[in-house]
Amino acid sequence: MNKILRLGFITVCLVLAACASQSPKPSNTSANIALRAEDQAAWQTSVQLIKQQKWPEAKSLLQTIVKNNANFPAATINLAAVNCQLQQWQEAASLLNRLSDAQKSPQAFNLLGITAEHSGQLAQAEQYYLSALSSPAAPPEADYNLALLYDIYWQDPIKALPYYEAYAKARPEDKAASDWINEIKRKAKR
Repeated sequence: MNKILRLGFITVCLVLAACASQSPKPSNTSANIALRAEDQAAWQTSVQLIKQQKWPEAKSLLQTIVKNNANFPAATINLAAVNCQLQQWQEAASLLNRLSDAQKSPQAFNLLGITAEHSGQLAQAEQYYLSALSSPAAPPEADYNLALLYDIYWQDPIKALPYYEAYAKARPEDKAASDWINEIKRKAKR
């Protein structure tokens, strides 16, 4: 069940990462990160494919965009997230590790945490989630993922609690999070 929930949260992160850079502006300077003009329509299509959860089609399109736009990290991050949706964890990690430290957004660190978990590197996953959370732009899913790491893998629900609470505050529509919080608090009172 948690793996199914995790894939759903990857989808949310993916769409958010896509939307954050949905309208890239072309630039003639190499200092600015820009999408080539001829790839802008493909980028918009990839965003729509992601929203429609058409992972193989999105992957194919994003592979071309990444190949043509080395200085557009949002495409690499989205391609890595699509690979996560397809449960291609090593390929996702490889893509994310190609990004420079300056290009690694909180979404990238969150995805690196997920890929580290799937390869059994739990301490590394924790560091990636904490890196994601060190930014004010951190996705709420990084809180959720760190909470799961502490709660499920390390059997430390008290350590997980503040991260579940931060996630629940950001995603009040997720009623399951409130249930988990209440359950941890109930057990802590015993």
